Amino acid sequence: MTQTATKTTPATITTHDLGYKFGRDELQAAFTAVADPQDWRRPIRTFIDAADLEITKEAVAFFTATTLKVAATCPGTGRLAIAADGYRAGPAGDH
Repeated sequence: MTQTATKTTPATITTHDLGYKFGRDELQAAFTAVADPQDWRRPIRTFIDAADLEITKEAVAFFTATTLKVAATCPGTGRLAIAADGYRAGPAGDH
């Protein structure tokens, strides 16, 4: 009797499996919109539309392991000033 080895591949883990509401492509787009284009590991200091807060918080947490904070609300504009320590200064950083 000949046995044939069965090749198995590990299951693909998605961002949803990790507890994120958004998919990786969505998180990547949101992170790219706020990350420093010269060095994504730097601190984040920028403005976003208030409607983008939820996905931006998740994106920053996913890619930097840091927490995004709303530094200020810009009255009448629907925009928020946001800040995060960024990957390098965070717990996963290259210190």
